[in-house]
Amino acid sequence: MEPTDDAFRAVLVAQVDADLAALDVALRRLDEGTAFRCEACSGVITDARLDADPLAITCGSCDAG
Repeated sequence: MEPTDDAFRAVLVAQVDADLAALDVALRRLDEGTAFRCEACSGVITDARLDADPLAITCGSCDAG
């Protein structure tokens, strides 16, 4: 096995771990009823933003700032 294979595998595992953590946050926010509220300013996360990033936790304004 090449050392680059191990590095690539580690990157993939880290990405899967991050994705699972983001899904856990999304499910918690759905359960709490806060899925469509920005965690930074409590404003509404628009449908367009959620279409672009279904796991978004901030509105477009807070994400850009």
